[in-house]
Amino acid sequence: MVAFDMSISQLITSAMPHNTFMDMFFSLFALRGALAYLWALPVLFVFTYEEVHHHMFIVRMSIVTVTNYALFTLLKILIARPRPFLQAGTVLFNKQLSLACPTDFSFPSGHATIAVGVAVVMAQTDKKRRMLYYVLAFLICLSRIYLQCHYVGDVISGAILGYVVAIIVCKYVRVPKKKKV
Repeated sequence: MVAFDMSISQLITSAMPHNTFMDMFFSLFALRGALAYLWALPVLFVFTYEEVHHHMFIVRMSIVTVTNYALFTLLKILIARPRPFLQAGTVLFNKQLSLACPTDFSFPSGHATIAVGVAVVMAQTDKKRRMLYYVLAFLICLSRIYLQCHYVGDVISGAILGYVVAIIVCKYVRVPKKKKV
């Protein structure tokens, strides 16, 4: 299974164009440093303009983020899968970009877990722009493969983890019904 994941990841990465524009584009979605605020504007918008009647958005977002962080951190420690750019035999397309990846374990992708979890909560709160949130999460996930920080299986597993946690939280952390006077 690991060999299959490695070969699929290599196939996808080699099928994508590798040039200065694509390197910069996917580096933006890698959410390193100050670029982590990519989510800040949509979250601030939803919180300010859509969250007038209740505060479940911030409660849900907090629970999803903390739970996902704890789960993916625990799984990384338990599974201890090395990152693709650290594996012997991996063809690196841009060693400089790959070296910017964290050096902890690879499985599951924390970026994918958090991005999809946040996208689900955002989409549940702001249905008008839900496609924007899912596209943003998809680009973050794809950036992890492009930059060779993760295997495809790491990203898919992280995305599934983030999605499941967010759906459960959105289902059970409900908006209190207003009392009719």
